[in-house]
Amino acid sequence: MRRLPIPRPAAWPSLLPVVLLLLVSGCATPPSPGERLVETVNEHREDRGLEPVAWSPALAEVAKTHLEDLESADAAEGEQCNLHSWSEEGDWTACCYRPGDKASAECMRRKPREITGEDYPHAGYEIAAWRSSGMDREEALRIWRDSDAHHEVMVNRGVWSEVEWEAIGAALSEEYALVWFGEEPEGDSGGAE
Repeated sequence: MRRLPIPRPAAWPSLLPVVLLLLVSGCATPPSPGERLVETVNEHREDRGLEPVAWSPALAEVAKTHLEDLESADAAEGEQCNLHSWSEEGDWTACCYRPGDKASAECMRRKPREITGEDYPHAGYEIAAWRSSGMDREEALRIWRDSDAHHEVMVNRGVWSEVEWEAIGAALSEEYALVWFGEEPEGDSGGAE
């Protein structure tokens, strides 16, 4: 059996970059669909002269949890509820979200606290899109651009013009795209609402 030659110790420093490259390339994790969706939203914001919003794993957890809830349960069967509604199938407060209804709006805003606890104890604001099939980040952006209410949240216009988003998380599936915005950076538990 033939043995491969072992490089002499003097040659080891020249091998270090190759070894590091192999280690790093094998350890890199590609961005999740939610992270890619946030990249698209941030590019849209930057095209309009706005700062990108910092990725929040906690708000991404809220988005992923809501996406799973939307895909697996009826929020309030028989009622006129929209995509911001939450079912009774989880460890959160169920609600039927109706635009203009302050109680259902508060139910949505509390979800980051309910889902993440101290990881993001602040209010959150969601934009959501649904398509029976073929949802991707470009389609989600198109849907939100075409909806004044969603677009205003995304680009801080209208009633959102005085708000500065400090955190963003998202989830994306074949049918749903969800983005959660927060006014406080992740990790800032001071002044939690």
